Amino acid sequence: MIAIATKEAKRKRTEKVHQAELERAREAEKVMKAKYEESKSTSHSIQKTLAKMVTEKQRLEQELSEVTAISEELATLCEKNRLM
Repeated sequence: MIAIATKEAKRKRTEKVHQAELERAREAEKVMKAKYEESKSTSHSIQKTLAKMVTEKQRLEQELSEVTAISEELATLCEKNRLM
């Protein structure tokens, strides 16, 4: 009888330990999922920002090209006026 009670008590302690471990694992999983979602959101935000920056860079390159062409045209006109 005492042996059965001892085994039962040991089984209950072991079950409590396993339940506690399982609960810790579940909590760790929740934390990891939350961090994953946060990382995914940050990644999406960074991708959008990068796309905007690339578009702005392309616009600025086009603008620079136009300004360069105008500057070269003005330089050519100035040279022609000096030669006259």
